[in-house]
Amino acid sequence: MKYIRKTVLFFLVLVGSNACGNEQKNGSQLVDVNTNNETVKHRSYLAELGLVLPDKAKIIHFYQEKGGELFIRLKIEMDFQTFNNWMISLNNKEEYFIEDNRYLLGPDFEQWQPSKEPTLFAMQIASDQGLYLNLGITSKVEENKVVYIVFHGS
Repeated sequence: MKYIRKTVLFFLVLVGSNACGNEQKNGSQLVDVNTNNETVKHRSYLAELGLVLPDKAKIIHFYQEKGGELFIRLKIEMDFQTFNNWMISLNNKEEYFIEDNRYLLGPDFEQWQPSKEPTLFAMQIASDQGLYLNLGITSKVEENKVVYIVFHGS
């Protein structure tokens, strides 16, 4: 339970930042997530799920699939120190990210293009409640991080 809360907290920290040039598919509508109102809605929704993104994280892409199971794709960007602190808060380390795990991020879809990244290291965090947080980073060096996130479960 403690591990799940940390995982969810990690996710919300990532999602709670300002959105940038992205859309969310809402049924048949695409909703612009650049507006402050949409960013607030995303933060509130993710907070309900227990996911907290760092304040300095910038949302590049947000997509939520409608249906029975929870399925959210996020792509965020943050500076190295913010990412490092976020990993520490989740009791995870950058070493846990492995390039062979990039399949955890799924196929390309609209603005979601993990296969286009020359390098992509991924890992999965599982909770006791059947929720999974799949994370991918484009680099393991001390630079800004682009983080792919798939949050799913039932």
